[in-house]
Order: sequence, then C-alpha cells, then structure tokens
Amino acid sequence: LPTMKTISLKDYGKVLFIIILTAFIYVSYKIISPFVGAILAAMVLAIVAYPLHKKLDNKIRKETLSALLVTLFVVLLITIPALFFSNTLLHEAITIHNSIGTMDFHTPSERLKEMTGLNIEFDRYVKETVKEASNFFIRSSSDMIRFLATGFVHLFTTFFIMFFFLRDGKGILREIRKSLPLSEYQKTRLFKGTVDKINGIFLGFLALGIAEFIAAFIGFSIGGIENALLWSLIIAIFAYIPLLGPAAVWAPSVIYLFITGKTGQAIFIAIYFILVLSFYMDNILRAQLIKKTAKINPIISLLGIFGGILLFGIVGLIIGPLILSLFVLLYKLYMEEKEENVET
Repeated sequence: LPTMKTISLKDYGKVLFIIILTAFIYVSYKIISPFVGAILAAMVLAIVAYPLHKKLDNKIRKETLSALLVTLFVVLLITIPALFFSNTLLHEAITIHNSIGTMDFHTPSERLKEMTGLNIEFDRYVKETVKEASNFFIRSSSDMIRFLATGFVHLFTTFFIMFFFLRDGKGILREIRKSLPLSEYQKTRLFKGTVDKINGIFLGFLALGIAEFIAAFIGFSIGGIENALLWSLIIAIFAYIPLLGPAAVWAPSVIYLFITGKTGQAIFIAIYFILVLSFYMDNILRAQLIKKTAKINPIISLLGIFGGILLFGIVGLIIGPLILSLFVLLYKLYMEEKEENVET
C-alpha cells in the first residue's frame, strides 16, 4: 500500500506539472502572438544582415556595438526611403485634391458617351468620391492614430529583436541545434538551407522590385505621365501584392488617358505594361528569380506567398515560401534516412 500511494503521488505530481507547463505555454503564446510577424521579420532581417555584422565585428572586436551599428543602419535604410515616399505621396495627394475643382470632367463624360453610349457624370462621381474619402479620414482619425501607434510598436519590436538576434544569434542557434532530434548532417543541411533560402527569397524580391521600378519609370517617362518617379515607386511596392500587382496602378492611368482623348499615350502604356510588367516580370521573371536565387519551385513559391500573407501579413511574402520549402527539405531528409535504414 505505501508503494502504491507513493506511485500515485508521483503520477499526480507529473500530471500537475504537465498542466502547469501547458498553461504557461498557452499564456506565453497569447502574450507573443501579436508579435509573431515582428519576430519573423526580425529573424529575416538578422539573417540577411548577419554577413555585414560579422565583417564589422571582425574589425572592431565588439559584438554588441557591431550588432547595434548594423541594426541602426538597417533602421535608416528602411525608414528614410519610407519617410521620403510617404511625404511625396502626401504632397501628390494634396495636389490632386486641390486640382480636382479645376479639372474638366465634362469632355471625358461626353467622349465616353459617344464611344460606348454610357452616360457617366465624372464630375459628380469624382466629387462624391473625394467627399466620401475626406469624411472617411475624419471619422477614422482615431483609428489611424491607433494604427500608426501599433505600427510603431511592431517596428520598434522588430528592430529590437533583430539586435538581439545579431548579438546572441550564435548562442540561440547552438541551443536550437542541441534540442533538435536530428543527426549532425541533417542539422547542417537544415540550418544551411534556411539561411540560403531566406537570403535567396529576400534578394529575389528585392531584385524584382528594383526591376519593376526601372521598367515602370521608363514606361511612364516615355508615355509622358507626370510624376513618373512617384508612380514607379508605387508600382514597385504593388509588385509584392498578389492579385493586385502593378496593374492596380497603371490600369487606371490608361483609362484616364483614354477618356481624356490621349489615345496614343493610353495605347502605348497599356501595351508596354501588359507585355513588360504584367506578362514578363510578374510571371516569368518573378518565378525565374526565386527559382534561381532561392532554388524554390514556382508552385511552392506562389502558394507560400498567398498563404504567408494571409497568415503573417507582409512578412509572409518571405516566410510563406520559406516554410513550405523547409517542409520539402525535411521530407527529403526523412526519405534519405528511411532509404539508408532500408539498405542497412
């Protein structure tokens, strides 16, 4: 009986420990779940920036200072262009808003009616749209402030975690490596595959954005579109958004040029952007870049991008394809080990 009682107490202790551990895991997850995107973004940025951190650390021999300087460099590299773009976009929006009252909408309405028989009063629709947009911004000003505050918190969290990933990354990876129930060969392939694919995906998307920006700037400049630099920057950003893409920017400009009588410009921009951006860059070049830089199958890349954005937000552009490609790598490692066991 004493033995049975002792065993029961031990079992009770184990069950209680498991319940407490599960509760702590759940509460910890709820605490960090709002920052999963920030953590993943920090991981990506740290891996991409690690070669720079390593070179700097070899020169100054101070890992903390090196991690801090590299993090500050990445902060400036992201925030300065973002502030410039935001300021330019705001200035352009104000200019468009102020010029709406002087724009001639009667001629496009008559031209469209002659061509299609549709009686669309552009003047009334545009003014109503601007009025509704103004009212929306007024009504949602508190939501905008809260959104900006939340965005700042996530951005600060991302760079803060990135700093520690850079500084303590070796130790973190060492502990993760110890805890994985894999052979040394499998661990090496998994870690190397993760780093290579993150760098490859990041460089592929960066190259795609730069290529689309240059191509859009050339097209808008030849087509005589005002503020070609601004609209090219917007297209470079929309290049990362599935379904919408650059067409969400250039298609309305084609429609506007066409109904305002600038048929030649409209036809040129439509043909140029359909062939160069929508057909070649969004379909062929995107798949080629990701396949070449990250060695990821285009189907996995496409599914990863869509699913990643739905699950993780904008950082899912990289994390989605990464997770699916690592799943394929783990499956290959499992099959290799299975074949080796069969042979032995």
